Amino acid sequence: MNNAYAALQWLLDKQKNPFSGLRGTALIGAKPHSFLKSFEHPILIQGFFPDFSALEKAGFEVLAEPDDRPLSGAVLFGSKHKEENLFFLAKLADRLEENAPLIAIAPKDLGGKTLAKNAALLFGDGANESKHHHALFAVRKQSSRINRDLQEAWLRLGEPKTIEGGYQTVPGIFCHDAIDTGSKLLSAALQTEPIGATVADLGAGWGYLSGELLKREAKIESMTLFEA
Repeated sequence: MNNAYAALQWLLDKQKNPFSGLRGTALIGAKPHSFLKSFEHPILIQGFFPDFSALEKAGFEVLAEPDDRPLSGAVLFGSKHKEENLFFLAKLADRLEENAPLIAIAPKDLGGKTLAKNAALLFGDGANESKHHHALFAVRKQSSRINRDLQEAWLRLGEPKTIEGGYQTVPGIFCHDAIDTGSKLLSAALQTEPIGATVADLGAGWGYLSGELLKREAKIESMTLFEA
């Protein structure tokens, strides 16, 4: 069992598992693991395709992003992308049923304490715990305690954002708020290289290099982007 699941299991044991008997618990950012079978009909939300595919093959219901159904509970496995975490917290503030349990968890070296702090700011004070190098925050949703101003601001973080060059990105992908220096250097270097009619972009990210090539190379007839 990886550290995230070990820490979560420790907290569930300590709290006598608030998800026991609940159907329709959302697990956001969950990785494939037999531990997931301890939840009754979980709804897994995973935007990374290799994990999405593995979870689907294991027989779970998997979504690339949250839908509009009410949720009986939720576990947010925080990512290294702060704005993505804030967006998911804001979505859960609406989707969770009244008094539904929520646990937010992330490694301490990837912003776990910040995730716990932000969850408390939105949902109100809860239980802060630490185990297996992870920070955990547990609370039950009370609508009267939700900070609606924060929620509105954080929901906007999930909307597509137009950046330099006219590209649109969203949180949760590498350099979603700016074009990274390495990609700019590589794009400049490619201006002196011969480009054929058929191009493959391996590890395309959100498509900056392909986009720049298509802007200036009229002879390109086919462009295929490969990304996980």
